[in-house]
Amino acid sequence: MRVSLLILFICLQQGFFCKEAKALVELTTTFYYRQQYGGANQEISSLDRIYTASLAVYLFSLTGIELSLSQERKEVISHTVTPISGTTFRINKMEQYQTNYIASAGIRQLLLPREFSFRPSLSAGYAQKTVRSYSNYYLEETLTLQNLFIAGEVKEIIIPSSFLSLLLQWKLTAGISLSGVVKSIVPGLEWDKWKNDLTYQVGLSFGF
Repeated sequence: MRVSLLILFICLQQGFFCKEAKALVELTTTFYYRQQYGGANQEISSLDRIYTASLAVYLFSLTGIELSLSQERKEVISHTVTPISGTTFRINKMEQYQTNYIASAGIRQLLLPREFSFRPSLSAGYAQKTVRSYSNYYLEETLTLQNLFIAGEVKEIIIPSSFLSLLLQWKLTAGISLSGVVKSIVPGLEWDKWKNDLTYQVGLSFGF
């Protein structure tokens, strides 16, 4: 990440950009939202949200450096009543929370010139994924009906990863495009797991 930032700084200082390019810098913001309900009585709810901002600086007409930051929030709330074996307690409610922070740096390659109304591009590079998660439990003692709340400990792991993404852009105006992104994050270079963390996002791109 530091190396990519250094390259970006040098390019901005020296102005090593293609003079033919109309937009030297492109900012893309995308969003994903999904809410689901499950269980026999819809007692389980899950909510997923992803926010992403990426900055591409084009060194040549079709090739640039891409820096990206993402936040993924996952929430699962279950109201399924579950007795705890060997005790007089039961779980009335369980909450699971996970937040992923992903910082990535790589190369973006346009497959068609930016003058086209429809512009696909591919990006690939290094990513660092930080995962923070915890669970909360709401218990009830069945004899006294006393309630007990147990707050889970926050766990954090850092996963060195790689990313590959496909960006599709449809030009709306001279500097604004509608964008759709398919992005895969894999641990290390384990590309056989590319389907395990695959997201689809939509948003807008702004050229400067």
